[in-house]
Amino acid sequence: MKAKTSLIILCGILLQSCGAIIKSTIKPAVKNLNSGDLDSYTKPFSEDVVFYYPGETSHSGVHEGKEAVRSFFEDWKEQFPGLVLTPQKIIVDKKWYLGKKNTVILYWTVAGKNKQDKMVEGSGISMISVEGTKIVEIRDFALKPELLKAHWGEE
Repeated sequence: MKAKTSLIILCGILLQSCGAIIKSTIKPAVKNLNSGDLDSYTKPFSEDVVFYYPGETSHSGVHEGKEAVRSFFEDWKEQFPGLVLTPQKIIVDKKWYLGKKNTVILYWTVAGKNKQDKMVEGSGISMISVEGTKIVEIRDFALKPELLKAHWGEE
């Protein structure tokens, strides 16, 4: 009975650590994005990842496939060379589960200058869908999407 209880406790600890494992991959990914290391940033993306970018800019909309998403972020780094994205809160939907599907909510802030040398500040939420160990979908929601055109230098 004692061994069975210990096994149940151990299993609970291991399952709870699944949420911590997912969370621990977010901060290095953001570091890679901020530094411009897009190879490392996009490494966990599935080949058919889908990224939804908000607003009404020339970059808004759906980007399908790893190469298209990488291309978006190449443009993003070019437009916002001094921008730093900072994770504020990371929520894992099924922190007891590292299996087929999971959802991560990332609340973030950004600050820095765009290539027009204008200060950019904002915040938003990314809803990240994970299947196994691969990111299959990212949906970004800017808390003030009306500012995105100016940030991209399109106004």
